[in-house]
Amino acid sequence: MSQAGASGVATGTATGMETAARREGSLGGAQVIRSPEQVALDLPIAGPMSRVLAFSVDYGVILILEILIFTGLMFAGLSMAELDQLERITSWLEETQADLERGRMDVDIMSGWIFVVLAVWIVLDFLLQSGYFIVCELLTQGRSPGKAAFGLRVVRDGGLPVGLRESALRNLLRMVDMLPSQYLVGLISMTISKEVRRLGDFAAGTIVVREERAPPARPIEIEHEPRAGAPAFRFDHAQLEAIGPVELRLVRQTLRRVEELPTWKRKQVLERTAGAIAARIAWQETLDPEHHRDFLMALLRDREGR
Repeated sequence: MSQAGASGVATGTATGMETAARREGSLGGAQVIRSPEQVALDLPIAGPMSRVLAFSVDYGVILILEILIFTGLMFAGLSMAELDQLERITSWLEETQADLERGRMDVDIMSGWIFVVLAVWIVLDFLLQSGYFIVCELLTQGRSPGKAAFGLRVVRDGGLPVGLRESALRNLLRMVDMLPSQYLVGLISMTISKEVRRLGDFAAGTIVVREERAPPARPIEIEHEPRAGAPAFRFDHAQLEAIGPVELRLVRQTLRRVEELPTWKRKQVLERTAGAIAARIAWQETLDPEHHRDFLMALLRDREGR
């Protein structure tokens, strides 16, 4: 059991036990940091498998961009070539095919512009391989399309968003992590590292974390009739018209949330929401604290049933 899980059991708090359960289910463990206010924050570390899958998605996007760029360069080169050069290209392609069949290749006959296209392609490909991740991480606070698909995010050791320096360091060193092939150095580094870091992460002081996705909110069951003993609240047309999307969202969130709160907290939340809604619709009657929920449910029922 992890350290945070053990302390949770020792103190007997539900929060500690939930943290331990999350850590036990995480392939990458967790990173505990402290905010300036000394509040402990538990960052679930992304495991090697989820990072590999995220990179596969990003690599697919990069591959598509490479094909588009290379095709554009070839068309640009062909448009600049003269007719006699195009004839030489055709001859070169035929001779190259014959040389390949004989097990050799002579590149001396290649036109000069082909070398230019290839040189430009090498530079652009390098910029694309590194710049793709840097731009994505800076614009989306550490989430490339692949990471977003799997709920991952790159952050600094302290949990803050990555900046230009951190993103550039970790992505320029990606070439080292990919040596000798198939990302071998990076995979070994992530496997033996407690924080699942590749060399680029060590140099930049970054980690890749999993974003906890909240479960979908359960639907609210609108009561079609008032509860026994509850007043029969009635709202006129002007009052219902005063309830817009913001007020409806507040009512729904309150009714959904109060079912999971302790009694004392439930009364506070219902009182605040009912008071705000009553002021919004200019409700003149006095609201009994015991019927705040009935008031909100009646308003939601009438507003949705119009």
